[in-house]
Amino acid sequence: MNNFEQIYKENYARLYSLSVKLINDKVLSKDVVQETFISYFSSLKKNKTISYPKTWLYRVTLNKCFDILKQQKMIGLSNISDSYADTNNNETNQLRKIIINDALSKLKSKNKLLVLLYSEGLSYKEMSELTDIKLSSIGKTLSRTLSTLKNELKDKEDELF
Repeated sequence: MNNFEQIYKENYARLYSLSVKLINDKVLSKDVVQETFISYFSSLKKNKTISYPKTWLYRVTLNKCFDILKQQKMIGLSNISDSYADTNNNETNQLRKIIINDALSKLKSKNKLLVLLYSEGLSYKEMSELTDIKLSSIGKTLSRTLSTLKNELKDKEDELF
């Protein structure tokens, strides 16, 4: 298996998940990820050196998602959704989704993005590169953001469970 195929297989699902969380559209998310890999393949064909393919792919995916959000005149990351609720569309899960989206909407955009990247399992270094937050500040910023989110959700604990 060549390098491109390996990177594709290792990263497709994560990039798709990230895209769905950001733009809340599964079909459009597939297009975003496809365009990301086309860009990656084109860069490789031009002999461009990409030292950290995973980070490069995340950055391109984020940029494409933000472009779509701008086109749709959406501000921030208020559409983070499906991953926080079970795939069942019952009322309880819909309520959870609404409560979590409400709590996330109260966070600053960079903090929302940080929570999203953390939920995707990225390292602090990768989060730092993608958010332009200093590496030395990622842990503290993430901890404060998660604490704020936890406090916001604590008031709604009965509705969540």
